Amino acid sequence: MSAAGHLAYSLHGAAGRVPTDGGQLAAMPSEDLVRLDVLAMRFSRCQDLAAAVLRAIGAASDVQAANFPQLLDALRRQGLAVSPDDWALLRAARNAVAHDYPSGSGELVDPYQSIVDLAPLLLRDAGILYDHVTGTLGLDPAALGPRPA
Repeated sequence: MSAAGHLAYSLHGAAGRVPTDGGQLAAMPSEDLVRLDVLAMRFSRCQDLAAAVLRAIGAASDVQAANFPQLLDALRRQGLAVSPDDWALLRAARNAVAHDYPSGSGELVDPYQSIVDLAPLLLRDAGILYDHVTGTLGLDPAALGPRPA
């Protein structure tokens, strides 16, 4: 779960640095662009890991689901996952920054803002998953690191 800790750190570092238009993005110092890129990378990693953990919980719990949205819905009813609609928003934000755009491209302004807006939802769910795998499933918290905030 250290991926969530890294995401929280990057989210804090990007606070107030998300541009509102392509001109601001193009004028940003390179160190701020790197912060945004690292935030996007950590968001993507955390979202990918959350999907893997949700699949593992579903398998361990014998949840019957024909596809991932059905799994999400079943785990949401147990309080372990966001709704399939919220997951789609998280996935869309992840996918929007997973593509290479030229530095300073205004196409990244909205995806960066989406990540900043959605990261708290992803971090909240990481904490819920942490509690479940350490409490209900009995994984050793020492092996996972600190609980995500």
